[in-house]
Amino acid sequence: MAKDEKAGVGRAVGRRADDPIALGLRKLWADVEQEDVPDHFLDLLDRIDDHRATAPSESSGAENPAATALEDGPRRAGGDRL
Repeated sequence: MAKDEKAGVGRAVGRRADDPIALGLRKLWADVEQEDVPDHFLDLLDRIDDHRATAPSESSGAENPAATALEDGPRRAGGDRL
């Protein structure tokens, strides 16, 4: 089978509105979009933002903000270690 024909077969299947796999994936994605972001992840993002706001720029040799935020490990929303 030629390369063009191979690519066409995959595209034709992916465009069917009644494809059960596509419908299932769309439903799964819709469910994931409705989930809340976990508190410990929001806390991590806040810590990274705080570090970036107070740290010198990376060009001057500053540490990786994500690594610094994780130095003492993940924590629950209340601040307790996981």
